[in-house]
Amino acid sequence: MRKSEWAEMHINGILGYIHKLVMWLTLPIRKFWYFLLAFLAVLAVLIIIPMCYNVKFSEIAQWYRLKIPQRQVEKVKKQVSGAADSAVQKITQKVGDIKEKVEEILPDKPSADAKEEEKEGVKFVSWNVAKFNKVRYSEPEEPMQIEQPEEPSFAEISQQAKKEQELQIKQEQQQIDDQYRDVYYEGNLADYYRVRRDLGLVYLSESEKLYDKAKVVGPNSLYINDTFVFLYGIYTNPDTYDTAAAQRYLDKLTDGQMVHCDVVAYTQQTQAATALCFVNGIFINRALVENNLAKNVALK
Repeated sequence: MRKSEWAEMHINGILGYIHKLVMWLTLPIRKFWYFLLAFLAVLAVLIIIPMCYNVKFSEIAQWYRLKIPQRQVEKVKKQVSGAADSAVQKITQKVGDIKEKVEEILPDKPSADAKEEEKEGVKFVSWNVAKFNKVRYSEPEEPMQIEQPEEPSFAEISQQAKKEQELQIKQEQQQIDDQYRDVYYEGNLADYYRVRRDLGLVYLSESEKLYDKAKVVGPNSLYINDTFVFLYGIYTNPDTYDTAAAQRYLDKLTDGQMVHCDVVAYTQQTQAATALCFVNGIFINRALVENNLAKNVALK
């Protein structure tokens, strides 16, 4: 039988109802793509609505939970509970009616066991009446009131999560900076320079450490931690070296980077700091010499 003939065929009776039921049940399978597109459209609408209120994708489910009023949930629970109680009462009443009809059709004399059960029933009823009277005429106890803590709002939860994330990022960055601050050069600092008394410098017994982003102000000078420093142990003669190229090299080397400088001496006349500086493991003073941008005067 062709498909068109099957579609035009009319089935009556029980087979007709079965045929319609099967067609309805298999509708999602036969029209799969239509159901899938409809489901995706509804899902997209449910996702777009909270995003219009600046809700993140990961917080959409929580947003919907907070949007459902608690009173509405309680009302639905009461309606469901009332419907269940009503159904149980109808079933109990129906069973009682059937039992009465059966007893009318098949009358039977009460046995000794039935009499004993009747006596027990009378005792049970008397005990329930006494209990009811006791409860009825006794003073009711005041119900204990338990204070429920107020749940935080969605905005408070989001703000708290943002603060915790920012604090974690700050702690991780601080940990990295502290670790790098202690290991920016290998060995001893004295292994990198020589002391020369003829340079007109006043040497320090212990170096002064500077750590910050630096601004290049000359071919052999930086501005770091609000301190002007000369790069120790080198000399950039404008007649011999390309000072503009040296300044461009320093700009490229220190651009956006954290620079470490150890001030080892001050000039006698101007009291300017002279320092050994490092960036990303590179000894800046020696890098200028190795790139033929400065002369080595007091570096090892």
